[in-house]
Amino acid sequence: MSAFRSFSAHGWPLALGAVLLAAPFVLAHLDGTAQWVGPADRSARASMGGTQRALGPLASVAASVEWSRFRSALLQGDTTAAYAIADRALALDPSGESGWLNYAQHLIFERGSFAENETPAGRRQWIGAGLDLLKRGEALCRTPGELAFMAGLIRTGYLAPIPDEDLGWPGGPRALLIEGTKDLERAVAAGRIGAAETLKALRATQSAQPPSVKDNK
Repeated sequence: MSAFRSFSAHGWPLALGAVLLAAPFVLAHLDGTAQWVGPADRSARASMGGTQRALGPLASVAASVEWSRFRSALLQGDTTAAYAIADRALALDPSGESGWLNYAQHLIFERGSFAENETPAGRRQWIGAGLDLLKRGEALCRTPGELAFMAGLIRTGYLAPIPDEDLGWPGGPRALLIEGTKDLERAVAAGRIGAAETLKALRATQSAQPPSVKDNK
């Protein structure tokens, strides 16, 4: 009897709290409840992966743990394990932008660096993988404008100024500026703060350049 009184005093409030926390998520995944609980639209639930649907709000927590393991594996020099961990983290929480951004930046700025690659072909391989990752994330992330904005900055501000002989990007710097402009346009359309001003400044810079410079790019 004393054990029951102890549970009544301490266990029931905790149990009730757990039920209240879990109820919105559980109801949001039942048919007919999308009108008043959980994600506003049924397609949002349908687009979730099986693991994400099963874990619910815990998916982002689990993904955060995996991203910590990703960095630890990189520090230990085990890139094979690190990339497998990163793929699991993205599968757990594809809607979060930080994972896509961090993974892509690693591929572009670390693996695609001059220090890591002696040839332009090696740089292009890793940089291209990072840009492809950002594009893939746009279709899954809840804030696609963040990924589009980062891709635009990388193409126009980081890659385009690199001498063509050091990168050898298909179409050269001009192609990077064109694709980067499209990235920024998508960021503007997605409502990313600062994207419109960045795009305006880029176009103003392009307009101010002599024709010969534009043609070379």
